[in-house]
Amino acid sequence: MRHVYLRRGLDVESGQRGGVAEAEGEDYELEIGCNSNASPDMLSLCAHYDEIVEFLVRAESPLAMMLCKSIDAERARLRINLERAV
Repeated sequence: MRHVYLRRGLDVESGQRGGVAEAEGEDYELEIGCNSNASPDMLSLCAHYDEIVEFLVRAESPLAMMLCKSIDAERARLRINLERAV
């Protein structure tokens, strides 16, 4: 499980309201800024991302396979958008 935090106000040190990292004290892969919203539901999914993907990859289910393909396609689309934005 990844390290996750969410606050009502800003963190005094970072200026962020929340974030997700592989472990506490490491760089955050997702940061929620001062004027940004985040739901506990979405952050809890982010916290368990590795476990969810591992389950989907190992599951012998058409739905699991569809979700894996969809996650891979969305990741690829986002990476292309990031490259174009630079």
